Amino acid sequence: MKLHSTNSIQATLKSSKATEVYRQSINQHLGLAVWVNENDHVSYHNAKHHTLSLYVDGGYSTRRVDKKHVGTGAPNKLCILPSEHQSEWEVGSRQRFEHFYFSDALLRRTALESFDMDPRHVELFDITFFEDERLLNNCHDLFMQSRIEPEDTLRLQEQALFIMVDLLRRYSCSPKNKTNYRSGLRPTALNRVIEYIHENLDQKVTIDSLATVAGISPFHFIRMFKISTGETPHQRIMDIRISEATHLLKQGETQLETALSCGFVDQSHFSRTFKKHYGVTPKQFLQSSR
Repeated sequence: MKLHSTNSIQATLKSSKATEVYRQSINQHLGLAVWVNENDHVSYHNAKHHTLSLYVDGGYSTRRVDKKHVGTGAPNKLCILPSEHQSEWEVGSRQRFEHFYFSDALLRRTALESFDMDPRHVELFDITFFEDERLLNNCHDLFMQSRIEPEDTLRLQEQALFIMVDLLRRYSCSPKNKTNYRSGLRPTALNRVIEYIHENLDQKVTIDSLATVAGISPFHFIRMFKISTGETPHQRIMDIRISEATHLLKQGETQLETALSCGFVDQSHFSRTFKKHYGVTPKQFLQSSR
């Protein structure tokens, strides 16, 4: 599924007066964007993905023409634009807003795996200009992480998945069968996951691949992994990568060779992560170890 296809919110905004000031594609199913717009008329028709919209600045004179009595936008207000959504908007003074895009296929798969919901009947509510502190904070965290460390797609996938599960739990019309997973992963499953991480340390490890190794859904995997280890999958992978990187540096490997061998995007990504972990850069660490 292509989030930037002709049948998308992004395509509609690009043909309007809006300006895209930030974009990140997490994977083929997940994407982020920040837009600025003013004095415009925008109509959305049958987008093939879902959108969670958050007003950051302005929006006070923006209203939804096709839906009466829903008020106007404002900072920290949210809108849910479901797949196949249709709406018409009058945009007034300058506004800045963030969009979290996710495919319908991923939402339905998440509904099935996390709540045993019939994916044929999954439907998000179409809600305009609402407030939700928990959802707001999770969106802020997702966008902040994407700007600080855009290369850490595993962590971005974790955050995006939690937002999608929250939307399914509280803003969808399908019944949920909640399953409790309080005992963590079985030791054999946890060992398989840790072994897989070590064997693929130089590769891009995803939540989906780890969940497949464990034999459970991605959402339940994240929760059960943390119960078992006290860490999120992202935190444990970073610990393993930094530990292996420390060993390689001491063995005389260059920073670039170490970075690529341990699955970092580049030397800069490795250096930032290393300093966050130890409080010093790899170069400073080596100097203090001599």
